[in-house]
Amino acid sequence: LSPDIVTFAKDVGLDIGAIICGDDREIHSLCRVAGCSPLSFKRTTVVRTSARRYSIGNEEIYSEVISRSTIRYCPSCLREELQRASNVWEIVQPLHWQFLPVRYCTRHGARLLSHSFPVGGRSAYDFTEFVRDRRAELASFQFQSDGMADRFDNYLTDRAYGRQAANWCDRLSISPLVKACEAFGVLMQYGPKVRRFNLSAEQRRDAMEVGFTALEGGSDGIIATLDRFRMSQRTPGGRQPHPQLGTVQALLGSDRKNRPDLDPVRNVVRQHLLDNYPFKAARW
Repeated sequence: LSPDIVTFAKDVGLDIGAIICGDDREIHSLCRVAGCSPLSFKRTTVVRTSARRYSIGNEEIYSEVISRSTIRYCPSCLREELQRASNVWEIVQPLHWQFLPVRYCTRHGARLLSHSFPVGGRSAYDFTEFVRDRRAELASFQFQSDGMADRFDNYLTDRAYGRQAANWCDRLSISPLVKACEAFGVLMQYGPKVRRFNLSAEQRRDAMEVGFTALEGGSDGIIATLDRFRMSQRTPGGRQPHPQLGTVQALLGSDRKNRPDLDPVRNVVRQHLLDNYPFKAARW
């Protein structure tokens, strides 16, 4: 057997760089070598479409949402898989572990761990080598819970495989959904003057759960959240002539970020602003 994925690719005449980028022709060649259908990896292949974008199945995902330079894993899941599998190569890295906002394993309540590799190396894409080299460590892992999966963990885990229950958030692709959840959560937890880059990664992820609770309620949930915020920000005189929505305005109102994939949220927020703030009629 080949000792690693790079050697294997060379042995059978495959371009490992093209496979890593999800090249369709090279993935089909890999399927032929494996003797499986060319559609076997259609839903789970990570395809690099630009410097900062990927597609997975029908999902378009930005680089800040998916891990491609580290291996993220649940040690409890891998311990169970090592007990089950006859060969280490039978153990497959679940797709949802690569989604950076997924913080906890929904099966065990274990926080996902990350292992980083040198920049430019291929080992970050060789899950079998990673598990093989840590087999003894993973087999003896003693689980101690330090938290539990929240609703956003569960939603993203199910969505990775298209098995999520019907949810208003389904109308957003994953990257804008993550951004919108974070923006609403930061606004509700920290107020209109705090910006996301002033918060830690853990604080931003906590905010995503708060924002997800608002967004999964659809238009009514978003409006109710904005109403609560509006009432909490009233001045002593009762007047609030201008909306101060902080991170939400920054996300939805920026020309640079005026992406159509945020329109479902933008349309609800725009209507809420028109209904609740004294905008003057435009002059033509």
